Amino acid sequence: MFPYSIIALSNRSYQKSDIIIEKQVEGSGNFSSFVISFMSDGLKEYALMNIPNAERPTNGFPVLILDHGYIQPNLYDTVNSYKSESDYFANQGFLVLNPITGATAIRK
Repeated sequence: MFPYSIIALSNRSYQKSDIIIEKQVEGSGNFSSFVISFMSDGLKEYALMNIPNAERPTNGFPVLILDHGYIQPNLYDTVNSYKSESDYFANQGFLVLNPITGATAIRK
């Protein structure tokens, strides 16, 4: 079985990881923004996380993972790349995660 097929990935085990807030960054009046990190397969991963400032729903906020195509690492900025898209969905009441791999992604 190919190790990256949907079947293989859905049947493997994954280690859970704490989410660490690395720093708070400028958000808006409707949501708060944070650079977070977590461990995945032995790698430290980073993401921008926007959390609505509204009252938390009983079952939590709906979560949107804003994944994207390849961007050269020297051009990617964890806080500002895809900012308008992240901000839009956070303003609509979603908890938004915009992931990026590697420590060099944090610029601001």
